[in-house]
Amino acid sequence: MILGLLNPKEKIIVQRNCHRSVYSACMLGDLEIVYVNPVIDEEFDIPVSLDVGK
Repeated sequence: MILGLLNPKEKIIVQRNCHRSVYSACMLGDLEIVYVNPVIDEEFDIPVSLDVGK
């Protein structure tokens, strides 16, 4: 889907803990990755969401 939607050298926003197939598609498509870090739930130590305010 990523390769079908974007052209080479375009930017894509990718969460740091996404599936490796996303990274593979970005490499194959010669895309510029903009990384975002997930918010970590301190009680369970798991990623739960993105902080769009930053």
